[in-house]
Amino acid sequence: MNWLRKMDRIQAKVEGWMISYALIAITLVLLGNVIARSVFNNSWTFAEEVGQFLIILITFVGLSFCARWGRHLKMTAIVEFLPYKVRKALVIFVTIFTSILLFYLSYLSVQYVFILMETGRTTPALQVPYYLVSIFIPLGFFFAGIQYAMEAVLNIRNKELIDGTQDPILKEIRRRREQGDDSFVHRSEVSETAPSDGDNEQREKDVELQKQNPGLHQGGRKK
Repeated sequence: MNWLRKMDRIQAKVEGWMISYALIAITLVLLGNVIARSVFNNSWTFAEEVGQFLIILITFVGLSFCARWGRHLKMTAIVEFLPYKVRKALVIFVTIFTSILLFYLSYLSVQYVFILMETGRTTPALQVPYYLVSIFIPLGFFFAGIQYAMEAVLNIRNKELIDGTQDPILKEIRRRREQGDDSFVHRSEVSETAPSDGDNEQREKDVELQKQNPGLHQGGRKK
């Protein structure tokens, strides 16, 4: 599982980098086109195409990025009034179903990319093959499907409700398990006590101290 988490963190950084720079690029291109049209009376013929390419990239790469952080829109008005066990079962069902659906959409979009390759269609201005731009569609569906599958597994393995594979509650769960504490983690506790990334070194020291002397509080204070 450690190598899976490392791969997931690398993927998250790549996705964040792609989305960030795509947003910057689309802003610069569209702004440059406005200046060129207004000041020099000569629009960039490629600006609209580049904008469309970047919108596709942001949309489908963003599928996986938002799924990882639990940022997709959810209808929770009724779900929040259900008993906890029903909510838990519903979340597992929805994440599994969503994962299967995304993998199926990825399969269909791969077929669509092959159709574009066979037709040899290119964009009017830049003459870029359409299939090169459309590659992000199946990739986005596939990686989002992986995220929802991982979220389903996390919800099956843990008692708590997990919202995304980077849910802050997971850090608190791992921290407690390192200390031999299998108690239920409430989300209200995470916002107040969950350690940040910069606290990892101190957390490791605390765990080591508690192993050496069970009579110590976190931070080395005696009970």
